[in-house]
Amino acid sequence: MSTPIVRTRSFWREPNSYWFCLHPILCVCAFVVLFSVATHYSSEPDAVQRMSQIQTVDDTADRLAASSGIAARLRFNEETKQFSLSLESGVASALPPHLYLVLLHPTRGERDQLFVLQASMPGSWRIASRLAPQVWQETRWRIVLSANAAPCDQPSVCIQNSVWRVYGRAIAGSKENISLLPRYRNL
Repeated sequence: MSTPIVRTRSFWREPNSYWFCLHPILCVCAFVVLFSVATHYSSEPDAVQRMSQIQTVDDTADRLAASSGIAARLRFNEETKQFSLSLESGVASALPPHLYLVLLHPTRGERDQLFVLQASMPGSWRIASRLAPQVWQETRWRIVLSANAAPCDQPSVCIQNSVWRVYGRAIAGSKENISLLPRYRNL
């Protein structure tokens, strides 16, 4: 019996041998090309400018209110839906011509409200306009009483341009009197 003659192909004629050898080489080459393209533009650092934001507030009006001993008591009348204010200091004679009450909503600035106070008796003031009941019941208002030398029509302008100002906080639906005190107490 004779052994069958098996013809063997040489290495370069076998198609699978090319695949097994060239596939890893092509993968390495593709990785090198993609990595070089990806890092080419990001090799230079980005132009980053570091900045800080500092918010400053002019506290001259707060210090004047504290040194003058200005304080006020605010009452909200449920029946008439009006505020009445009494100053608890001796500055009634030295008041600027414009006295404003600003209700600041704690989260939504578009709901802030501005009221012009009118003198009803010496040392006592009231707001001419009525307040809608649902507004007072709505939230914990921050209250700012400011005395201004010039008229204003926006809450933020009234607070910034005030001669003196005192602060308070109203709890939603509260029927108690609200004390308005200077930000600084012992100057």
